[in-house]
Amino acid sequence: MDEFNNSQNPENPDISESGANSQPEADTAQNTEAAPYPNEPSAAPQQEPVQNNIPPQNPYAAPQQSANQPRNMTPPPYPYGTYPPPNGYTGGGYYAPNYAPKQVQPPKKKRLSAAWTAVIITLISVMFIIIVVLSFVVAKKSEDLNKTKKENSFSSLETQTADEKNTDKDAKRVQITIPTSPKPVLEAKYYADEETGLLTTEGVAKKVMPSQVLIGVYNDTPYQMTSLGSGIIISSDGYILTNAHVVDEALQLKAQLNDGRQFEAKLVGIDRKQDIAVVKIEADDLVSAEIGNSDDVVLGEQVAVVGAGGSLENSITFGYVSALGREIDTDYSSSGTLNCIQTDAALNPGNSGGALVNMYGQVIGISVGGLDHVVYDGIGFAIEINDAVPVAEDLIANGYVPGRARLGIVFVSITGDVANGYGVEEGLCVMDVDATCDIATKDLKPYDIITKIDGKPVRDLDSVMEILDEKIAGEEVTLTVYRKTVTEEVTTFEITAKLEQKYD
Repeated sequence: MDEFNNSQNPENPDISESGANSQPEADTAQNTEAAPYPNEPSAAPQQEPVQNNIPPQNPYAAPQQSANQPRNMTPPPYPYGTYPPPNGYTGGGYYAPNYAPKQVQPPKKKRLSAAWTAVIITLISVMFIIIVVLSFVVAKKSEDLNKTKKENSFSSLETQTADEKNTDKDAKRVQITIPTSPKPVLEAKYYADEETGLLTTEGVAKKVMPSQVLIGVYNDTPYQMTSLGSGIIISSDGYILTNAHVVDEALQLKAQLNDGRQFEAKLVGIDRKQDIAVVKIEADDLVSAEIGNSDDVVLGEQVAVVGAGGSLENSITFGYVSALGREIDTDYSSSGTLNCIQTDAALNPGNSGGALVNMYGQVIGISVGGLDHVVYDGIGFAIEINDAVPVAEDLIANGYVPGRARLGIVFVSITGDVANGYGVEEGLCVMDVDATCDIATKDLKPYDIITKIDGKPVRDLDSVMEILDEKIAGEEVTLTVYRKTVTEEVTTFEITAKLEQKYD
């Protein structure tokens, strides 16, 4: 702003300190223009212009002011060298030189490199391909869904309703009627051998299905079923054979017969070792199944599985004997190795406890389960009936299997790295002792390790069961015990204990 306070303008010496023209005052009055601001008083009345020799005003000088107008005018808001005042500006002060304002050039747009352009084009192409593929997949799925819907709707059409709708359609449309035929009566040679009693698949179903039972398990509430399995009637007065794992720890049981009747069932006995159990219902007009001989089963023989596969009651599937004498270790915690028949007949959850029958309608096995159906297909197992019947007879007579032996301890297996880590020998680490057993009267303490039974090394449950299977309740066994104290004292000794009866 110092430029506005100079006493003399070096570029224009005719401009005084006040910024007015230096011509005589009289002439100034004659050439006075309108007031530069609308609210200020106007100058003396304008007169006719007078011709004189006064040189023209400097075009860069400020407008002339009247004598009555204040001389100390606010300078224009635009300093020297910037943009000129807007059009119509009539204020006092100094005008900037009349030259064109400096043009501000807009920033130049950056152009993408060829590499980035290629990357973007590639991405767009990939996205386009993906969209095309997804559109094709969606269209295909939609077509398959519509086809399925059409098939389902076709299978559920009512003939009369369809005919009524078709009457309004084009009469020239081709109509196809699929004929149906009655079931033919075949000659005798197409049936099974009547002399031997060999049945057709229809005959097997007719013979065995009346003995099939659905077993429902209830625990916390009497109106909410926890699980279900199958069973087979083995006596007309209500004894039903099934698996131990079907009814184990059940608080209430329900038996539903093939004819729809329902009964509350009571547990008679359970043998976890062979995964066999017997339940009883109060009825005396039942159809009992015919028990066969599993020793007579041959490889490739046709068989059937009955039960509630997939929770679908009263179902029957057919297949063949795939293998004999399969020793199966189930995931049922207390069961040992089971001697089973392998079959490819469909055997699913819900079939457990149901019957495996031959083509004479005889029960030759009790279904126990199959391999994982997600990984395997057509591999199922049934406990041989010759192993199941003696257990069932003992359960009916005693409620348990006499002679089943138990040692009376709870233990943890100590093997391999665990034994090395603790600096002890491998064996059975005793955690608890049953106070009702003979072994409780012996010098056996928690954390003692049993390394041998009758001189045979023991490391886990399987090795113990292998020894106890050859024993009966009441026999004595000799245990080799390893003991290590907190003071690192190690002793090894033997004790003799009597085996107890196992009631479960």
